[in-house]
Amino acid sequence: MKKQLTILTLITSLCCNIAKADEDYALSKVPEALLTGANAVMRDTKTEISIVSASEIYVTTHYAVTVLNEEGSHFAAVREEYDRFSKIESIEGWLYNKDSKLETHIPKKSQKEDYGMFDNSFFSDYRYKYCEFKYKLYPYTVVFDIVKKYTNSYFLPRWLPQEFSEYSVVKAAVEVDYPRSLKLKYLPVRLNKQPVITPQGDRSVLKLEMNDLPAIPPADEFTPATKLYPPMLVLTTEQMELDGVKGNMTSWKEYGSLFYRLNENRDELPDQLKKTIHLLTDTCTSQYSKISILYSYMQANTRYVLILLGIGGLQTLEASFVAEKGYGDCKALSNFTKAILKEAGITSYQALVYGGNKEKSRIVPEYAYHTSNHVILCVPQPKDSIWLECTSKDLCAGYLSSFTGNRTALLLTPDGGYIVNTPAYNSEHNILARNATFIVDEKDEIKGNVHAYYSGSWWDMESHVKQDPKSKTDDYFNKKFSIPSYKAGDYKITSDKKNMIPMLTEEIPVAGSGVATRSGNRLFFSPQVLNLSIPSAEAIDSRTDSFEVFKDYQVNDTTTFTFKDSYKAEKLANDINYEFPFGSYHSKSFFENGNTLKIVVSYHQKSGIYPPVAFADYKKLSKAINMGSAYNKVVLSK
Repeated sequence: MKKQLTILTLITSLCCNIAKADEDYALSKVPEALLTGANAVMRDTKTEISIVSASEIYVTTHYAVTVLNEEGSHFAAVREEYDRFSKIESIEGWLYNKDSKLETHIPKKSQKEDYGMFDNSFFSDYRYKYCEFKYKLYPYTVVFDIVKKYTNSYFLPRWLPQEFSEYSVVKAAVEVDYPRSLKLKYLPVRLNKQPVITPQGDRSVLKLEMNDLPAIPPADEFTPATKLYPPMLVLTTEQMELDGVKGNMTSWKEYGSLFYRLNENRDELPDQLKKTIHLLTDTCTSQYSKISILYSYMQANTRYVLILLGIGGLQTLEASFVAEKGYGDCKALSNFTKAILKEAGITSYQALVYGGNKEKSRIVPEYAYHTSNHVILCVPQPKDSIWLECTSKDLCAGYLSSFTGNRTALLLTPDGGYIVNTPAYNSEHNILARNATFIVDEKDEIKGNVHAYYSGSWWDMESHVKQDPKSKTDDYFNKKFSIPSYKAGDYKITSDKKNMIPMLTEEIPVAGSGVATRSGNRLFFSPQVLNLSIPSAEAIDSRTDSFEVFKDYQVNDTTTFTFKDSYKAEKLANDINYEFPFGSYHSKSFFENGNTLKIVVSYHQKSGIYPPVAFADYKKLSKAINMGSAYNKVVLSK
């Protein structure tokens, strides 16, 4: 009976929403402050979530949005996702012109375009339905009603009152009707209001409404990572069910226990592979050498493929499958690596983490919820654990890179989940050091060598030279340096690691011209060979919000030119000595022995979030670095 009442309430609510579609959407009713910086205005949106049980949830979304220009036209389309655990019951839409007159209607029963979420190289049952209004007479208003059913409470939808930048919100509301026995939990993220919960018999209703939200400017290169995802209300139930597997989300320990149970006993390996593992590792004298050898074996014999099939989006494929097929997703490859390490007598645990080069840790210690997009592997050690990124073909054992480094993760153990920290990489690990030496002959042509050393995050960016075809690497080195005309010779590339940090060195012979011009007895010389750049701030006039510098690293460059003739220096580049909280930049030019020009440059960057008042200094710094101020033209005379 309660189920029938819930569905009846849902239908009644939807009918009320349809009646509201005849409201006056005149733009004059929108406060002027909500039009500033906006491409669209959300006039009214309401999300109603009716939780019948842990395996039956209905979500009705109604919204009316006024599209102001071409940049806001994406709001005239609906892209609604679904999978094995969710079903789109209906999508209906209306379009009103600037005078609030109905122009066109998309009926519930009309055929919606249906697409797979990923291309054919992936295995996935994630799909979406799509429909849109094609209309160009701005402004206009679209109204959509969407009804969706979920068969599990694990993927309970999050409420996003203002999901995108450059659109404002007049009114946004959410209402969740749920059995009190399920114990609904919520986490406001970047919201300045708390929901109100009202008991109604054996059920409760959660409500939250936001009003008059001005448009958010688009993110730029310096927007703090914590502001790269929108304000939201995260919703979970303490008791949950996923494809018949029951668990709870009362804590990260319990949350991790659910994942461990989903993925345990899936580590059986073929007998032949077991023999191979022992042949590779039985004579190893250290645990790290065993880990490194088996990690390299996994890299050489598997490849990454995204697999999202039903519960497979959370449950790994068996290790025997990966051994036979040679592919898997992040869960499957980390599980396979865990299995081969186990055969060698090494214990390891999978860990859930949010990956991304500008991401920050999303785990909130006091609130357990689905916040990961990636799985990695951890081998516990008495001191520092050894971490393995099992989707990579070229990382060394123990190095995660900036994709998952320096954040919190959830370790999945037989005892449940534990919040842990992944390795942090700082300027002692992330190093670029270059030494360029050249001879300048009588024809003002240069010939010499560039020695470059990359480690940590610099290795991340340069390691492609080891994998690229030679023709592509040749082209890369022939465009790498700031010499008007040059040719890179027969280069040498070597790679290594130290303390689990990857390193790469390059020895590149270079011969070129165009760096000098003469006038009488003067030589005008352009000494820049090596490039260095940081995100430019030139296009930003001023900043009212904090900004973030995302990486710690250091660069140390020395460039030396030895001339065949003797000169005296009339003009060298001015010394640079900038010291700011976010970075230091120093350069000094020397002219020695009448024939040697040396330029020494160093830049040390410190990650962090800095106040807007410091942005003028960052702008000054970025301009000096990106314009190559350390390499301003030199004037020599005989």
